[in-house]
Amino acid sequence: MCLPCTGIRMSGRLSRRIVVVTGAGRGLGRAIALGMAREGATVWICARTKPELEETASRIRKEGGVVEVRTVDLVDAGACSDFISNVLIVAGRVDVLVNNAAVLDLLPIDQLDQKLWDQTLAINLTAPFVLSKSVLPSMLTTGGSIINVSSRAGAAGFANEAAYCSSKFGLEGFTRALAVELSECGIS
Repeated sequence: MCLPCTGIRMSGRLSRRIVVVTGAGRGLGRAIALGMAREGATVWICARTKPELEETASRIRKEGGVVEVRTVDLVDAGACSDFISNVLIVAGRVDVLVNNAAVLDLLPIDQLDQKLWDQTLAINLTAPFVLSKSVLPSMLTTGGSIINVSSRAGAAGFANEAAYCSSKFGLEGFTRALAVELSECGIS
C-alpha cells in the first residue's frame, strides 16, 4: 500500500492492471484513482466535470502514473456503455471497475420532484448496473473486481435523503446479488 500523499509506489501490485473509477473528479473518487495509480494501475477516470477530472489526472501524472480522462454523464445509460466500450477498444480489458459516482440532494420528501428522484437513481444505481454489465464480457474471460461504493444510507434511512437512501439500499442489494452470481466466474 502507498504512504498517503507521497506518490511513492510501495508495491506495484496493480501493475499492468486497467482500473475504471467513476466520480473521480474529487473527494473519494479522486483518492481512489490516486491510490490505484500509486499501485501501478492504468486508471481510466470519468465524471461530468472536465476541470475536476483534469486536476485528478494532473496529480496522477505528476506522481508518474498513467491515466485516461473521459467526461461522461452517468445519467445517460448509453454514455455509460459507450465509455466502457471505448476502454475495451483502447485498453483491451477492464480488471477493476469502481462504481463510486453518486449524487446527494438534501430535500424533504414534499420538495423532492420526479426529475431529481430519477437523476439520483440513474447515477447512484442504474449507472453501476450498466457499467457492471458492460465490463462483464471482459471480466468473464480474464477475471476482475467490481467495487460498488455505498454508504451508511444503504443500511439506514435518513430524513431529507429519500432518493439517496433508496438508491444506496438498491446498490447494496445489487452488489450482494452480483457477488453471489459472479463468484464462480472469477469476478469478485
